[in-house]
Amino acid sequence: MREGLAFLKKFKLIENLVHESECEFSKYSFLCFEMRLVENLLLKTTRWSVSFVLILCLFPLFLGVLPGWKKMQSDFPNYFVSASLIANNENVDSLYHGSWFQNQIYQHGLTERGKFSPFPPPSALILVPFTGFDPLTAKRIWLVFNLLLILPITLLISRIAGIQMIGSLILLLLSGIALVNNLFLGQMYLLLLFMLFSAYFFLLKRSASSTGIFLGSGIAIKYFPLVFFPTLLAERKWKTMLSTVIVFFLIHLITVLLVGMHAYKDFFNTVFFQHLNGNLEGQSAWSASFQSWNSLGHRLFLYDNIENPNPVFPSLLSYSIFKYSILLGLLSASGYLLMKYKGQADFTEASLALSSITVLTLSPAGATYHGILLLFPVTLMTAVLLVREKLKSWIFLLVLLSLIGFLPSFLEKTELFTQSILFKYMRLWIHFTMYLFIYFTLWKICHAYPHLEHKVSANDSGNDRQ
Repeated sequence: MREGLAFLKKFKLIENLVHESECEFSKYSFLCFEMRLVENLLLKTTRWSVSFVLILCLFPLFLGVLPGWKKMQSDFPNYFVSASLIANNENVDSLYHGSWFQNQIYQHGLTERGKFSPFPPPSALILVPFTGFDPLTAKRIWLVFNLLLILPITLLISRIAGIQMIGSLILLLLSGIALVNNLFLGQMYLLLLFMLFSAYFFLLKRSASSTGIFLGSGIAIKYFPLVFFPTLLAERKWKTMLSTVIVFFLIHLITVLLVGMHAYKDFFNTVFFQHLNGNLEGQSAWSASFQSWNSLGHRLFLYDNIENPNPVFPSLLSYSIFKYSILLGLLSASGYLLMKYKGQADFTEASLALSSITVLTLSPAGATYHGILLLFPVTLMTAVLLVREKLKSWIFLLVLLSLIGFLPSFLEKTELFTQSILFKYMRLWIHFTMYLFIYFTLWKICHAYPHLEHKVSANDSGNDRQ
């Protein structure tokens, strides 16, 4: 899907469907009601959509912005203290030593527990411009910056998905606890989401250098933007990949000069591979706070006299089979579908959406604030589904997004959450459901149009090799 199909065409398509259903109200009354509801809430700026936005805003306002303004919470102290050490030209050879870094937090007048693991070294540079302020003031400035980021993110969602700004804002707010915790904890993921959307936007503009700047910067601080590479490889965007790699290594070169090689050696020796394997320093492998198949496997199969005295089926072999079957199964299934989907007009959007939801579902340590990244595949799938007139599928996708955003937060307050593995890992189950939904939706599209590119998509571009 590329630039050729403008927002108005998409909206007109939905509007026509609504009016057609009105003409046959007696026969399709439920369809009429459903589409009118969607139109009033998501596709037009009406008093209903404005009221819905105001209601949704209460959740991040009272649970994210206001307490985040008053309190210092992890992970902001980790980012701030590391940036302060670099800004003051202090020795950071022990950056990844937990006890040393904890002492640095205390010396900065903070009482929170923290560690710099598992962040890549360039993450320490992000807050350097804020180190001239005391920690709480710096966090407030960062909070305001994150709130300001909502505007360009909403604009990009609107442009990419082909819906009005009000609908884009609703999509963002449906992320629920993910948005709340990004604001409350002073996380980096709204910035990363902006980088993802910007990289996609410039990819469609055929600007290899601009795309590379956003992708290279994003990959340097967090790994997630690597989801672009299967698409770039499939579409032979060599210049874009080269610019991404150049920016990535330039950022790491600058970081090496600032933090030294010792910190990098510690990162690769004690942090990087452990993180990919789901082992976080100071975090129990059995904890459901960072939800993953690795954590669930520990709960089901691995005995520990304190953490898990009663596993469902104690067996190290079963744990290994479970863990690697999920990993290899999802990766191979997604890779196969991407190859089958090649040639569809919306391959870029579909492949990025599938790669993103695959990586998020397989995340070795999925926290609530990572859920904000779901807006990337959801936005791209919105573009795919609306152009193909799959309104009901789009509604179901939004329901899944809202369930991830709100349901686990309420379940945590019930006895079911503390007593049942099924409810403890609700975020993981819904993530997996969203993966299956996106996968089989694209599978059906692929088999419905096996030889033809479907319709002119949202953002038309040629097969140039950027």
